[in-house]
Amino acid sequence: MSPVLALAQIAALAGAAGGGLTDALVLGPKWAGAPRLRVAPVEAELDCTAADRDDACAFHVRLRVTTRDAAPAHGAFFAAGARDVVVEVDGSPALPGVAAPTELDRFEEGFRGPSFVAPGDADPEEAIPFVVPPAAAGATERHEIVLRGRVRLVALVRTLSERVTSSEALVARHPLFGVPAPRRAAGLVVVAPVRGIDAVRSPAGLRHHGVVTARSPTSWTLEGRGDRACPLAVTGLGACGAPDVVERASADGRIHVRYATPLGTHLVLGVRAETPPSPVAVTRGGPSLAAGYAFGMRDGFRGRLGYDAGLGASGAWIGSLGVESDLARRVEVVPLVLFGSRARLLRPSVGVGVGAPVSLLPDPGVSGRLRLDVTWAGVGLETHVDVHAAPAFGATVAALATVGL
Repeated sequence: MSPVLALAQIAALAGAAGGGLTDALVLGPKWAGAPRLRVAPVEAELDCTAADRDDACAFHVRLRVTTRDAAPAHGAFFAAGARDVVVEVDGSPALPGVAAPTELDRFEEGFRGPSFVAPGDADPEEAIPFVVPPAAAGATERHEIVLRGRVRLVALVRTLSERVTSSEALVARHPLFGVPAPRRAAGLVVVAPVRGIDAVRSPAGLRHHGVVTARSPTSWTLEGRGDRACPLAVTGLGACGAPDVVERASADGRIHVRYATPLGTHLVLGVRAETPPSPVAVTRGGPSLAAGYAFGMRDGFRGRLGYDAGLGASGAWIGSLGVESDLARRVEVVPLVLFGSRARLLRPSVGVGVGAPVSLLPDPGVSGRLRLDVTWAGVGLETHVDVHAAPAFGATVAALATVGL
């Protein structure tokens, strides 16, 4: 992964206005010393089913620990971008005021966590300690540690890498300036040292170290984000390979993802819930340039300068107004409406549109246009057919390369 792309992806954690986190970031568990315990796959859940009432999503990170140690085991979580954070051990709140060993003062040496902490949010520089009770001599005991909290719903600001990997038709054509209808989002990212986490087999027989679950109203969008969170490694976490998704199941208002062994030293789990787009009539698009050649009744060079805007909240409908010319004697004004598919990874957005070119020079007239195009990350190819009604009947076919900002 290139450094530019990695840095662009990590910006997803600081995409809100003012530098606030859009996702709750949970680091840990980190253990003091080398306790004799094993951790089952980490379970993380984001629950937004009640977000309409309190403008926040609840989350928890659950650990199931088996210990054989006759001494208590000290551990800690570190959290940012989250509120009302508490740790429970076997269903009871962790004892307040527990003195944490100095090993738990920081999550990892050299880690440069988020610099902005909103009022009321957990401080990523402060450990949230807990103690696992000792086991009886020669026995094994199982305990459950749960970190709970809430993450605010904030305005969703997509990073450039997110716009490239998955975007509405409007953003696929204008990755820099295109703004789809406003959405809000809440996310959860968990970064846990993989040492000590036991991989287990899922019901399908596949080994995994972590499980992410999310719930939301059925109209929301849910997305597993472990691979996109992994560039946190550039901030000083050391090796962090993108985890493999070994199983994914989804239904209306629910997603369930199992993550396999990471390539590096840290397991990264992530999920995001997004609200439906806010109802709007017009959203901002961007300028576009096109150049190519036309064949038929009005053959020759064809250039266009235009501007596109989104129509409605979906980002699939686009309204366009452009000026076309052969840079010699012909000038046309072209209003057009286009419907486009969503772009994902290397799959481009495909669009079909209809318009009505109005000829200004050399002879006034009106035509009809059918347009087909494919676009990815602002660069595309277009072909259109114009049927001329005035001043004379005929047809022109054009092929153009397009660039949108």
